Amino acid sequence: SLQDYNVWSNRAIIDVTELPVSMMFDDIEIYLAEGDGAYKLYDNITRNASANQITLNGLKPGVEYDIKYYPTLAFTTEAELQVGNAGFENWAEFGWEFEQSSLAGQSSPMTYYKPWSSSNSDHWWDSNTTTSLFDDLTIGYTFFKCYPLVHYSTDAHSGKRSAQITVANIGNGNSVLWTSGTWYVGELLIGKGNDGSKGGWKRSSEGHAFASRPSSVTFWYEYAPYSSSDKFSAEVWLKAADGTVIATASLPSGGSASEWKKVDLPLNYTVLNKKAASIYIAYKASTSSSHSCDRGGTFLEVAGSKGSSDPYRIKLSATLRVDDIQLNY
Repeated sequence: SLQDYNVWSNRAIIDVTELPVSMMFDDIEIYLAEGDGAYKLYDNITRNASANQITLNGLKPGVEYDIKYYPTLAFTTEAELQVGNAGFENWAEFGWEFEQSSLAGQSSPMTYYKPWSSSNSDHWWDSNTTTSLFDDLTIGYTFFKCYPLVHYSTDAHSGKRSAQITVANIGNGNSVLWTSGTWYVGELLIGKGNDGSKGGWKRSSEGHAFASRPSSVTFWYEYAPYSSSDKFSAEVWLKAADGTVIATASLPSGGSASEWKKVDLPLNYTVLNKKAASIYIAYKASTSSSHSCDRGGTFLEVAGSKGSSDPYRIKLSATLRVDDIQLNY
């Protein structure tokens, strides 16, 4: 017999439940037909006599097979899927208006970005970037008081863009001399959030529909911590349709990297008798419980803009850039 959950993208595991009296386990021959093709002897197999299982190795992803031994079986391998916007090239631009309370009727604009294409309704990624956007600010040093936590950078491993995730201090009391606001830690995740004013962002769902089981997750990153206590984190899970977590991977304490560095996180499958139905990947700019920053703030490139004439001088603790996520099979 062949259970659905035993069919992967590149292998399938057959349970040998019964054999003719005259046939031994080691005598079983496998004949495989790809699509409408002819049956051919298939010898790329692994026998496990103690478990009464035969594994067919080296199969092609997303292909329908027919198999003959005893009895005849048919199956289709999983496709080798990838996550959407894996290179973070697509970003949608939004505008935010906040009032300056010391000047009646005056408002200031702030641009922020979300990690999806404005022409695509299937959004894989979201971020908590609007957590640090506020409605009412006192005049002066507005860049210390209203800042998008997650956006794109033109510093990319490949292509033109990467995701940039920051830790910033936001608040009305901030100035060149003083830091009296609240620290906000940027998060980028596969899922959805509800945007709201005055830091009203809330996570509404985690994960995206996904029907394959990769062996590992690879990504590239740069990380500029402010102090030795700053470490970024990465988390991955796969869930079955009933919500059971079937595989996990994590990087709980990512360290400094001034140039692009590759990470490969093996997925640990703890449930093998269920198929994947959703995938979740999340990055957090810092896991530290305390943060600090330069007195005068930091000029940071946001969506290609940088310099004293731009509104992106902030009280900054750490910056994480992520690019080129790949699922390996």
